[in-house]
Amino acid sequence: MTNIFAGFAKCLARPASVGVMARGRAKAEQARGGGLVEVPGLLGLHVAKAFAAGLRAGLVVKVIEPEPEDRPVLRQRPAPGTFVERGSEVVAWTTGPGDGLVPA
Repeated sequence: MTNIFAGFAKCLARPASVGVMARGRAKAEQARGGGLVEVPGLLGLHVAKAFAAGLRAGLVVKVIEPEPEDRPVLRQRPAPGTFVERGSEVVAWTTGPGDGLVPA
């Protein structure tokens, strides 16, 4: 129990400005978007380039019907320019709406 009280005393002895600086930094990060990244435009890119663009942005790209890899992306979700959390999934389709695989 002595260690808990010693740690508590150290927290109380810390200058108040430290907490203010930490809150200011958190607000600045929030203003910059924090963990948000912009979804890149994958439309027209071939599968390998779409994966690379997603990785550069910090996102996971899931391609529906990726074979063959030389097919271009015809549709994506979420839309390009949308801001999402880093590590989010972007779904891309390489087939057209007439194939019945791409939602309208």
